Amino acid sequence: MGGCYSVRPSATSRFPRQARLVPRRGFLLQSGPQNIIAFLFNHLFKNQAPGILQATNNGLQEEIIQLKKECKENCRKFVDKCPNMSPVQYQAISIQLDRAVSELLQESVLQYGGNKKKNSIRFTDFLSNKMLIISTIREGVPYYLFELIKQITPFTEENWADFLALSTKSLQRYKQTEKRFKPLQSEKIIALAEVTHMGENVFGNISAFKLWLETPNYALGKAKPITFLHDAYGKELIMAELHRINHGILV
Repeated sequence: MGGCYSVRPSATSRFPRQARLVPRRGFLLQSGPQNIIAFLFNHLFKNQAPGILQATNNGLQEEIIQLKKECKENCRKFVDKCPNMSPVQYQAISIQLDRAVSELLQESVLQYGGNKKKNSIRFTDFLSNKMLIISTIREGVPYYLFELIKQITPFTEENWADFLALSTKSLQRYKQTEKRFKPLQSEKIIALAEVTHMGENVFGNISAFKLWLETPNYALGKAKPITFLHDAYGKELIMAELHRINHGILV
């Protein structure tokens, strides 16, 4: 056997006819963690009695079963908390969002690039157009647009109040007066809409994205991704993580 290992007869093995894998000189100093783990496994378990290996395997199987049970229970709790929205309802809200954004741009007093504004625009196109976003942030997001955005995002009323640094009562006052949000709050609303749009594209639906947001993430220091959405740097970190997942880079 070539490469990193050589085959030598085992003098101390309980099974004399078996051979054991021994790393070549200097291999452990030059190899990566995976090879070191492989060597340790072979060194510790290769020549052990089958009963020990079987017991180890049984222990791993029991741990996997337990993890599956916990995952199933957590998923059940998540589904209970997650509001159900049919594809028809989601489509209806998307159409309302397209209309709301189009009306908002028609009412805008800021010129978009010095050109005449379009009669209509889709909400997804709006999110990809930085000039239109800047215009909307400067004038402030009206409550009716925020209400529609809120319906298609995985965030609760309490989440939104926390993100916008407002109380739930303040949000209710915005609703009653139909006033526009301040630029700083408007920027946060659109930023969270961008994150939601990206998350839905990556995971396929809002429910799966919500589950990811509320699950401790190893790549983020075992913190829940939703905890990073309070500021611009955290939002960019989550967007970068979603891009990595979309390209198959899980860690």
